[in-house]
Parts: sequence; structure tokens; C-alpha cells
Amino acid sequence: MRIRIVASAAKDLDEGWDFYEAREAGAGEYFMSTLKAEIEGLKFSAGIHPLKYRNYHRALSHVFPFAIYYAKTHDEDVVYAVVILLGFVVALRNETFYLFELECD
Repeated sequence: MRIRIVASAAKDLDEGWDFYEAREAGAGEYFMSTLKAEIEGLKFSAGIHPLKYRNYHRALSHVFPFAIYYAKTHDEDVVYAVVILLGFVVALRNETFYLFELECD
């Protein structure tokens, strides 16, 4: 099965890389390699993840607080978004911000 990542999802990955790399050198590369491996894993697991909105499945990263939203077609899996899961406590520069997860069911 072929996997296609649309431009907006590629931008999501780049922004995640920027975020983690700004916190620690090398963390952005770890983020990118982890998420790309999880996206590659869709070749074997696409379709087993819950449908969250219309025909979009949501696969959760096993390492980072991110979700991969994708849709299956007859000849490819298309990744439409890679988004941070809000609801986690994020500590930046000794300040804590509480963010809340938004769900579209």
C-alpha cells in the first residue's frame, strides 16, 4: 500500500520538528524519525484505527503527544494532518500552560 503525505501534513511535521529542536538539539530529528516510522507503519495497520470524523482515521503516536489523521482509498493511504494532542501539560521556561483537547465526534 502506498502512503501519501499532503503538503499541510508535511508542514505539521516540520513545525513539530522546529518545536522539539528549539528545546533540545537532536530532539527534532528524533521527533521526525519517530513520526515518519509511525506513518510508514500505516502500510500494515491502516484501517484499524478509530474513525474520528467522517472517513478520517486517527492513529496515536506511541512516543509523542501527536495524532496522525489519515484516510484510506482503494490504492493508497493519505495522511492529511499530524496534530498535537492538547490536554497535556506543557512546561515552557518554568511556566505551565494547561491546554485542553478538542474532539470532533
